[in-house]
Amino acid sequence: TYSTALNAFKDNHSQFLKFWNEMKGDGIEPNLITYNIALNSFKDDHRRFRHFWTEMKEKKIEPDFVSHMEFLDYLEKSYCILAGKKYFSEYIVKLKIGKDGELDCHNLSHGGAVLQLLVYLDDNADKNEIEIISGQGSDYAMRDYILAGIKEHGWDYAFDYVHPDDSDNSGRILLKRKM
Repeated sequence: TYSTALNAFKDNHSQFLKFWNEMKGDGIEPNLITYNIALNSFKDDHRRFRHFWTEMKEKKIEPDFVSHMEFLDYLEKSYCILAGKKYFSEYIVKLKIGKDGELDCHNLSHGGAVLQLLVYLDDNADKNEIEIISGQGSDYAMRDYILAGIKEHGWDYAFDYVHPDDSDNSGRILLKRKM
C-alpha cells in the first residue's frame, strides 16, 4: 500500500514525495493516515509541514490525536509558543494529571509535553514542587527534551531539577522552587 511505502521513506524526502505524487497520480486521495505520515516526515521542514497541514485542512480531513501531536511539535519547534499553548488548550483541552498530582506526559509528543508543561506552569507557577512523569522508555529522550524546554523557555530561573528521592525511575522529574 502507499501508506506502507510512504512510512518506509519518511526519512528520505525525495522518495517520499515521489510516492506521494505517484499515489495522487493514480487517483488515490490522501487520507488521515497518509497525512499523519507526511506531517511526521516533514516535521523539521516547516514549509512542507505547513503545506501538508493546510492541504489536509482544506480537504476537511479532521486531525486525530496523532495529527494534533505532530502540530504541537511543529508549533513548539517553530517557537510559536503562544499559539502552541492556545492550540493545546483548545484541542487537547485537559492536562494529564496523575493520581498523585504529577503532570503526566505519557503518549504526548516532545513538543506536546513541553507545551503541556508551559500551560500547567501558567496556572501553577506559585507551586514549590512540580513532579513530572516524562513517559515510557529507557533512553530518557523525553525527560531530556522537557528539561531542555524548561531552560529554553526561561523556567530554570524559578525551578531546579532534582531527581525524586523515592524513585528509581529516571524518567521522573521533580522541579523545586529556587529560594
